[in-house]
Amino acid sequence: MIEGAIFLFLALTGLRYAVARLIPEPVRDATPAAIGAFLAHLGLQTANGIGLVVSDVATAVTIGGCPLEKRTYMTSLTDACTENIFSCVTSDAYTCDDNGGIMTSGTTWLGIGGLVLILIFMAYKYVLIDAKGSSYRPNKTLILLSLFLLHYSGSDMRL
Repeated sequence: MIEGAIFLFLALTGLRYAVARLIPEPVRDATPAAIGAFLAHLGLQTANGIGLVVSDVATAVTIGGCPLEKRTYMTSLTDACTENIFSCVTSDAYTCDDNGGIMTSGTTWLGIGGLVLILIFMAYKYVLIDAKGSSYRPNKTLILLSLFLLHYSGSDMRL
């Protein structure tokens, strides 16, 4: 409630515009791209994404796409863990390097296929608009197929 009142005050008095002008133009231009890259990184991870990006000890992230049986979950190595293996804490983060199986998950390939399909439709749409200068109505069946692929890319399907 207080934040809303502050933003309303800033907008009504014109201070919001003055504060926005204080931010350098390159930062204003780069911020949406950085947010988009962050959201893409989240979508490529495993939790709610297609599993293309997984954890790595050396580089923080690496290519993944391995099925459940090929995953090696990360464990924090503490003194208690070295003394007793049952006191080790395993995280949700995993890597695909140890057991192999990189890029063999059906979920990953289904998500990549849906993304490629969407990119083709977007490119097709923009080519038609640029070439003819008229509006384009995409085929509903193709849109439903791409939405189906994106929806089921989040489940753990295997090849």
